[in-house]
Amino acid sequence: MRNVRSFAKTNYPLTVVAAPSRELSLEIAYDSRRFDADTIQRMLGHVRTLLEGLAVAPGTSLGALPMLTRAEQDTMLVEWNACTADYARDVTLHQLF
Repeated sequence: MRNVRSFAKTNYPLTVVAAPSRELSLEIAYDSRRFDADTIQRMLGHVRTLLEGLAVAPGTSLGALPMLTRAEQDTMLVEWNACTADYARDVTLHQLF
């Protein structure tokens, strides 16, 4: 396939068009009233992570591929879970409330 061009207008809030060539080209159109640019960038980052996972392990099922980058995984599993707290040991559970 060469020099493929298209114009698509949908009523969907998010549209992704993939065009195969020597390199995979992705085009994304979104309703800016529903998505902000940072959200779209994160979505594209997740797509990239999925595609990189496919390149590394082509036989892997889609459900087993990573969607989050290592930094996102660390944020969710380590930073956001750093929620230890010291509680009084001499009170009952309902007294803590």
